[in-house]
Amino acid sequence: MERPTRGNIVEARTFLKHAIELDQNYAAAYAALAEADVIDVTMGWAEAPTVLLDRAEGWANKALSLSGSEVRAHVVLGRIAILYHRYDEAKRQIDRAIAINPNDAFGLSGRGNILMWLGQTDAAVEDLELAQRIDPELNPVDRNALGLAYYLNGRYAAAIDEAELNLRNTKSANFSYVTLAAAAAELGRSEDTARAVTMIRRTYPSFDPETFGTKFLNPADLEKLRDGMRKAGLYTAEAGPPPSAR
Repeated sequence: MERPTRGNIVEARTFLKHAIELDQNYAAAYAALAEADVIDVTMGWAEAPTVLLDRAEGWANKALSLSGSEVRAHVVLGRIAILYHRYDEAKRQIDRAIAINPNDAFGLSGRGNILMWLGQTDAAVEDLELAQRIDPELNPVDRNALGLAYYLNGRYAAAIDEAELNLRNTKSANFSYVTLAAAAAELGRSEDTARAVTMIRRTYPSFDPETFGTKFLNPADLEKLRDGMRKAGLYTAEAGPPPSAR
């Protein structure tokens, strides 16, 4: 689950369900099953996202009914809330996770991710960098959040570094090509921009510039990202930046 592929997630579910067969009160396994469903949705692999998110919510709540101190369950519920734009609920869930264990890397990276969508980019970077110091293996969703937070703060070179690292670690993290394209366009790196846009066209068929990033609570954050996407040429059918950006 740390570097997810479709096959890895299927295999993870098999192991987790076997763990529950061995111990039906194993809270961590239910929380991890919830995370597996959310990963499927976030990575764009779910044929019925709402069904999986409902199931994930059920797994997470089951975990908490067995152990109220299950950090992963609170983080997953926070991620689900963000997907539905329920920002207050997301904040409540992640605050509970941090209250249980302020030094849990998964909780810190989850809070950083949520704070990034809430528009608190400085705090998001702080949490995500701290999580990375505790555990260098940030999952691809949270590493993408760190790259986006750097982008929103105008740290375009750092955003590119995180996007490239994410793509090296997880080939299916195609959403990081968007951060890469936008940040490269902001820096005037036309060749890098063109390569990133080409990869978006080739590997990310579900990409839609009108809906990408719409989980941002702050309209200014969404507009900043869209400005970078425009500069990269992602609002056109061309596989590269517009002539003015070349």
